[in-house]
Amino acid sequence: MSAILMGISQQPWGFGFLAWFSFVPSIYFLNNQKSIKKVIGYAFLWGFIYHLSFLYWLSGNIGIDSIALKYFTVLLVSSFLALNVIAIFTFYFIFKKYFNKY
Repeated sequence: MSAILMGISQQPWGFGFLAWFSFVPSIYFLNNQKSIKKVIGYAFLWGFIYHLSFLYWLSGNIGIDSIALKYFTVLLVSSFLALNVIAIFTFYFIFKKYFNKY
């Protein structure tokens, strides 16, 4: 839900204010997790859905004739960009785990 709200906030529909609230479920999830594997899985899912929701236009502008290859490219790009989200969520989890003494 968080990634969908963030994706909607990036569209030119006037819902930019959703970006202020869209991370609340993600932060709640990250603060309650004990396993790095679940954090990495959730981060990939979040990043994939988020990037897919605002890069949908890429399939129409890629310059390839094959429709299947166009959609495969969008899925591949969304998967690659999700790696950045995995890094950010993992660093957050590690810093929270080792430096949360207060």
